[in-house]
Amino acid sequence: MYKIKFTEGAAKEIENAGLWYSEKQYGLDRRFNKSISSAIEKLQSDKVVYGPVYRGLSRVFVKNFPYQIYFKKD
Repeated sequence: MYKIKFTEGAAKEIENAGLWYSEKQYGLDRRFNKSISSAIEKLQSDKVVYGPVYRGLSRVFVKNFPYQIYFKKD
């Protein structure tokens, strides 16, 4: 299992997006957070391989939301 670290900006964006979704529809923020968690779980698995797409970074898409998580495994 890998240790996941977010940049300060990324963590703030996730937080702000959750707040925005909570204002748009009841429970949408929980669905967003579950989708983020699911994407992070994929990152922690060695079963899924993501090739680099930008400056050595790979990405995973957040299901049902217009977000992507860019990452690098060290």
